[in-house]
Amino acid sequence: MAGISRRLQILRTEEDDEVAAGHDLEDKQFASTLARGLAVLRCFTPEEQLLGNKEFTERTGLSRPTITRLTYTLTRLGYLNYVPKLGRYRLAPGVLSLGYPLLAGLTIRQIARPFMQQLADHCHGNVSLAMRTGLEMIYVDTVRSTSGMIQPPDIGARFRIEIGASGRAYISACDEEERKALLGQLQAAAEHEWPLRLAMITEEMERYQERGYCISLIARPGIHAVAVPLRGPNSEIMAISCGVPEYELKGDALHSDIAPRLLSIARNIETAFGLTTSASHRHGDRR
Repeated sequence: MAGISRRLQILRTEEDDEVAAGHDLEDKQFASTLARGLAVLRCFTPEEQLLGNKEFTERTGLSRPTITRLTYTLTRLGYLNYVPKLGRYRLAPGVLSLGYPLLAGLTIRQIARPFMQQLADHCHGNVSLAMRTGLEMIYVDTVRSTSGMIQPPDIGARFRIEIGASGRAYISACDEEERKALLGQLQAAAEHEWPLRLAMITEEMERYQERGYCISLIARPGIHAVAVPLRGPNSEIMAISCGVPEYELKGDALHSDIAPRLLSIARNIETAFGLTTSASHRHGDRR
């Protein structure tokens, strides 16, 4: 009886974990253990690189016993390193091996880089390529001006899709059905902040329809950004953005100079990559 009782307790704990993590208990194809392990890895940020089981529990909503098993397994597999002196974990080099095949297979990065570097040097800023992952955009390449002083975002850096210019460019380029589904997910995640975010998205969608690009005046402190969607591998929507220090911008340069150049670069990249159907082509001549 004790064994059966213990097993029932474990099953209840696991079910509570799935509910806490937002997983659909009726989806029999969903590999919940894998999802929970990935949730642990996603807890790390550039600012918080050492985390303990308590932080994992708080951030994932999973139970302490589940977290203990997951961190032990991830450590054995080489995705986490345990720091005994601190009683905390940090990401291990094994995590990099997961992303390398993706980056190596994105040949568009090699095609785009000369164009990106040319614009970065022209505006004394940085130029980045981003792709969507869930409700975020993630940088897959970035370059900066050879004379620039600002630090570009690192490859792998993520940000909420509705906040930055790249994310809004992505949303604007989606077809109507995909956009509706994405906005519904963003609304559920944003809760009370949604009305303001929707207003900003709508404004940038209107700008995109009129001019073919989106902007963000708060990309980072003192950095203004403009972004354009383009088609990448398998015609997947990507975004190319240019961030420029405010002190480098003269007058209306973001709109009159940098945005048209970015539109032209998006066309050139797609043409070199063998694609010619992006929305950037429909707007590229609207100066």
